[in-house]
Amino acid sequence: MNKLYLIFIIPIFLNASLTRSTNFVYDTKNGKIWQDSNENITLRLSHKEAIEYCEDLQIAGKSNWHLASKDEYNLIIDKNRKDEHQINKAFHYSMPVDYWTSDTTWRNFGRYAYYVFFKSGAIYYDNKTYKKFVRCVK
Repeated sequence: MNKLYLIFIIPIFLNASLTRSTNFVYDTKNGKIWQDSNENITLRLSHKEAIEYCEDLQIAGKSNWHLASKDEYNLIIDKNRKDEHQINKAFHYSMPVDYWTSDTTWRNFGRYAYYVFFKSGAIYYDNKTYKKFVRCVK
């Protein structure tokens, strides 16, 4: 019975690379610290404002943040979730809508940037002047 228990429990701990703290989610596997605070569900900014917000962000003495890229968001998207949030459950402050990425696109003379849509976990692009939610990482 003990061997059977280990077969099912050990993989759970090996995949548990995201752990929650007060205002952060730590990704020990990829060496990232993610902002996870009330601002992630209340603050909507243009793409330029989102980049500046992350660059200026200081939480609990931590600085040097940046707006998450498409590749970084892919580290926290959880397509196995059965609800409308395709973000890892370690995150408490998340809306199932649009979050800017730092990536831009050439479309329409560079006026567009990518965002992640957490209801599906898909990446789309939109006009940089539109207001979307923000999530910073370091």
